[in-house]
Amino acid sequence: MPKMKVALVGIGKIALDQHVPAIAASPDWELAATVSRKGSVPGVPAFTDFAAFLAEPDESPKWFTTSIGPRFFLIEQEGYRALERGLWLVAYDYCLKLSHLFNVLDARGAISVSERARRIQRVRALAVRVAQTYEQSLAAVA
Repeated sequence: MPKMKVALVGIGKIALDQHVPAIAASPDWELAATVSRKGSVPGVPAFTDFAAFLAEPDESPKWFTTSIGPRFFLIEQEGYRALERGLWLVAYDYCLKLSHLFNVLDARGAISVSERARRIQRVRALAVRVAQTYEQSLAAVA
């Protein structure tokens, strides 16, 4: 059976010390790509932009893992991309995920008071755009 291709998003100390060796030791997984502004893994295709990674042909890996901090911004980005395509319901789902991730980060005490306010605003901005897109879709049907 062929190995499942996986990509790591965010190559820092934890990824290099724990995730990369674990994937390399697994008979079931293959590290096929990385996405990181700064880090990379020798011999593995590296992307510095998540959108460029997703734009790769279908044979590239689409399973990926990232820490919860960067995941917030990736989900936010995908929500706006769904809105650009007029997919308000998909964007709404991303908005719910974004809100959940905010709550997890907040409950863990992983964000400061000022960062908390900024992230609340980001969730709110996506929610407002989803509502506006939904309203426009209703107007287009009427």
